[in-house]
Amino acid sequence: MALPPDRIGTLVIGPQAGGRGYRVLARSEGPDLSAAAEARLSELALVIAGWADAEEPEAVALIPLADATTPALLLRLAYLGTASLGTIAFANALLLDSAAFAACAGRPETLLDLIPAPDGSRDFAMSPIAAPIASPPRQPQTRDWTGLGLEWRDRMVVVQRPDEVEPTLRSVLSSIGPAGPGARVRGWATTALLPSAGSFSPARELQLLVLHSGQRRAAGLHYLPAAATPTGFDGERVSLPPAARAWERLKALAAHPDLAEAVGPLRWTPGHFDARPDEVIGPAADTVLRRLSGGGAQMRLVTEMARPRGDDLDAPFAQVARGLFAQLIGRPGLEPQHAAFYVKAIADGPPEASNAMGPLGPGLVHRGSGRWLRGPTFARLLELGYAEALAERSDDAPALLDGLGADELALLLDRVMLARDGRLREPGLVSAILRLLADQIDADSAPEWRSVYAAALQWRLAEPPAEDEVRLGARSVVRLTHRLARPQMARLAQRTLRLRDSALSQPRERLDVLGGALEWVRLEGAAA
Repeated sequence: MALPPDRIGTLVIGPQAGGRGYRVLARSEGPDLSAAAEARLSELALVIAGWADAEEPEAVALIPLADATTPALLLRLAYLGTASLGTIAFANALLLDSAAFAACAGRPETLLDLIPAPDGSRDFAMSPIAAPIASPPRQPQTRDWTGLGLEWRDRMVVVQRPDEVEPTLRSVLSSIGPAGPGARVRGWATTALLPSAGSFSPARELQLLVLHSGQRRAAGLHYLPAAATPTGFDGERVSLPPAARAWERLKALAAHPDLAEAVGPLRWTPGHFDARPDEVIGPAADTVLRRLSGGGAQMRLVTEMARPRGDDLDAPFAQVARGLFAQLIGRPGLEPQHAAFYVKAIADGPPEASNAMGPLGPGLVHRGSGRWLRGPTFARLLELGYAEALAERSDDAPALLDGLGADELALLLDRVMLARDGRLREPGLVSAILRLLADQIDADSAPEWRSVYAAALQWRLAEPPAEDEVRLGARSVVRLTHRLARPQMARLAQRTLRLRDSALSQPRERLDVLGGALEWVRLEGAAA
């Protein structure tokens, strides 16, 4: 049953009679739980039964009921002796949902004062308790836990006396961020004797143990040990490896409102510790990308991942950002306008981000997207390798250039003709640009790019003949050549008219060349 946000559900776990039949004995009104969380709750009764057999006097624990921070059970355990059928232990517990975590500001350990030591009765679970805490929480111990590395490694902190255990637990937990979505520390305990049961595994669910030196614990625990001292601890210091620093940088993206819900729940696991940064942030970034539903947020992730910070992590982050961008623009059936959206976001985004992601050439060119990439966007695309990508796909140039305006085509032609890298001068690409320019220019204009047009046409006609020249046999090209590059008219006619019978397989191509021939005759005269 749902509770008001200022109330927290309570329950009592223990044996029904004689030390056997452990179950939830009493439960107040509380939050609704999923079937999986209810199953975990039943399993914890078996865990407490197993703990009772160890006859450990008392303990506290925070145990998640799902693969997330909430819901969780905050327990105070007590061993109460033996009976005819077995050992007896009881647990008084608070059932914490997200509202309860919010009420304690993500510090569930501050709610321990609300839980009395179990006495074998069911009184604690008669009704929910008030939240938040009416009285201020205890002041945690002032120890320096720098280097404990609980954000990255599971730790076991050992104190000298039993009365130091809970204060030290609070002190350690106060040294890390509050519990919440994405927090690594989801569970902790002051006992090492909780057994596994069903889906519950202490090694997986509990990231921190705080024990006193006299407590029993099994050999071979995976927790990295530390001995508490009056000012801090003795034991291995955890320095942040590149993978951990990369994780912190990735998690910092949650500061952006459109990324917070997708990045926030990401959770570090100790298995990441010795991995390469890209091995850690790559899969995590893929998860974030899948969680984001809007193109704007997706491209925010890409550009923020790529934006350099001036450290050794810039390269792996840029590498992962390139992979994210490739996923977005490589989706099957992507519409031209959607491809243009992603490309435009790169071109118009922070230049330091797109520079870090380079080279981006192959991902920048898409059929039919040109009409959405005009103006300053196109000028930036040329800086990012747009022309180089086109040169690699010159056979598809007409479709890839479709939608670009005369200004953009002229810029592209200028880039191709002035490039020091001769590989940009692909005959098929140059022919396609010349044809599209001619198709868009009106009869009376005097374009600023006329000298580039003439130089490009002269270059193409000096290259070996090829089928791409059919694009230059159109009426529009003949007309523009007559105006801007008249010395090339005869050569143009020789090169294109030969295609009329030998290289034209489509009726449209035949008509283009025929139209160009008629236009040439009209302009130059039949005698010529």
